Amino acid sequence: MEKFNLQFLDLLKSSLNNGTYEGGYIDSQDLKQIYRLSEIHHVLPMIYSALYNEECFKRMFKQVALRLVVSQIQRSNRFLELYKILQKENIEIIIFKGIIFRNMYNNPDDRMSSDEDILVKQEDYEKI
Repeated sequence: MEKFNLQFLDLLKSSLNNGTYEGGYIDSQDLKQIYRLSEIHHVLPMIYSALYNEECFKRMFKQVALRLVVSQIQRSNRFLELYKILQKENIEIIIFKGIIFRNMYNNPDDRMSSDEDILVKQEDYEKI
């Protein structure tokens, strides 16, 4: 396994433990690969929080990480608004993955979700 993969996993572990990365220096090439992996796996804000005290990382990730967190908060709020409307209309749904699993993280909005999965009774399709 390449060094940057191990560093990425260490960073993810640090974030999940609500700590900071203590794995030592990360060179610029590895940092670029870690950034790429963070985007692929939708965990850039989590990686950012683990490296918050590292100046080079802050410059590279800060604006993107903050924008992603704000965007996730907005998407979560829109989903909750939709959920309230469905409740008001007596439409039962089951929510799974996305918003439910994000609550397993220390900072749920650091874990990006591109959609929310819901299960709806077939007879409620027309109502929706």
